[in-house]
Amino acid sequence: METKTIYVSRIPGTKKIKLRDSDGNDPGNDDLTTLVSTGDIVEWKLDTNSGLDEIIGIKKKLITNKLLKSNPTGSGGVWTGTVVDVSPGKDKKEKYKIGYKIPDDKKDHWDDPKLQIIN
Repeated sequence: METKTIYVSRIPGTKKIKLRDSDGNDPGNDDLTTLVSTGDIVEWKLDTNSGLDEIIGIKKKLITNKLLKSNPTGSGGVWTGTVVDVSPGKDKKEKYKIGYKIPDDKKDHWDDPKLQIIN
């Protein structure tokens, strides 16, 4: 069991986010797939100098492979979820949404990266 951290920040001059993870994956945009194993803990954190006020939610999408036991919980800068104990099948992906707030913008924003199970 490992802890995988996904760092969330804003692409400067836009309302879009960019993501990177503790495995060294850093596409420079929101097109991140983080590889997880059964029992792993996944943390979502605001990156250093993120350009965001906070993460307001992490939600599983309706069409899902059920890699996460439940919707992640948390508040502000850190959210945590747990990968299931029994794999739904190698290379299955979980689509989820990240909600975030941008300074001086009253609107909630959402984006949708993926988790992929490797076992």
